[in-house]
Amino acid sequence: MDRSIKKGTHLILKDDLLGQKLIFQKMTVSDTKWVFRSKNDGTKKARLVTRGFQEKTSSEFYAPVTRLSTVRMLISLALQNDWPIRQLDVPYAFLNRNVGHNVYIKPPDDVNVKKGKVLKLNKALYGLKDAPRCWNRRFNTVAIQNNFRRSRNDF
Repeated sequence: MDRSIKKGTHLILKDDLLGQKLIFQKMTVSDTKWVFRSKNDGTKKARLVTRGFQEKTSSEFYAPVTRLSTVRMLISLALQNDWPIRQLDVPYAFLNRNVGHNVYIKPPDDVNVKKGKVLKLNKALYGLKDAPRCWNRRFNTVAIQNNFRRSRNDF
């Protein structure tokens, strides 16, 4: 698992995902942990996740999900019109989005941070309550720029 942790740490530390900050008394700091997974091809994966349940509850975290009826309608239209059906995967989608507010995390023990400091997230991290909404905003922007339209049923 050591190699997967190094790869996971590299992905998190690149692209200015984190910045070290001094701890202040009024800061809400979320704990983090490593989540390990073995893939079917034998490779190992490590993700650093924040414990989002420690964040304050807010309605600003809502991210829409496509309704099953919308998916069925699209499949039906594709079959009737002989359109191809494709899917896509965006690797590390949540890690690529800016966070719109201050989020501070305490890293796991194996990530070196100076004493008395925590990490400030500059971009979303897995487990962050706001991560799906950050990703959804970006995905919608790109889709609309490419002449796609959102279903009114899925807002």
